[in-house]
Amino acid sequence: MDRFRVSAALERAADYIDSHGLEPGGFGRPGGAACVTAAIAIGLNLDPMRLGLGPFFRPGTCDESERVAEVVLASGLLEMLPPPGTESWQRRRARPARMSPRRALVEVARWSDSPGRTAEQAVRALRSAAFRMVPVAGVRELIISRTRPATKTA
Repeated sequence: MDRFRVSAALERAADYIDSHGLEPGGFGRPGGAACVTAAIAIGLNLDPMRLGLGPFFRPGTCDESERVAEVVLASGLLEMLPPPGTESWQRRRARPARMSPRRALVEVARWSDSPGRTAEQAVRALRSAAFRMVPVAGVRELIISRTRPATKTA
């Protein structure tokens, strides 16, 4: 998947959470609040209900999960999401350097489901990851093409 598609999927996911809210502890349902992974699935025009059941991802990974994980890993989204906090006497569990697609989705879900997580935080993280995916030159070209008047051809 190219950088622009990844960026667009993250932007659509951010728009979805912005308008429908963040669902802690589950995937949510299309048309209602959703977790970050479900919102990314919706941003990819996939059925978020295929990712898992309740708060659990399906064993192995299905095509939908693979595509959502591809967006998470390609965008570096996890680099922006600190591992959830722990009690003061416990060590914060670090993430492994290399992750399977399923583990990447679990890590996003852990962040999304942390107590006190807000939709605003999720939207900010998704938009930041989307912005990082688009090279500056690509943004300039896009802006120029949208501001330039259309030329008529005969």
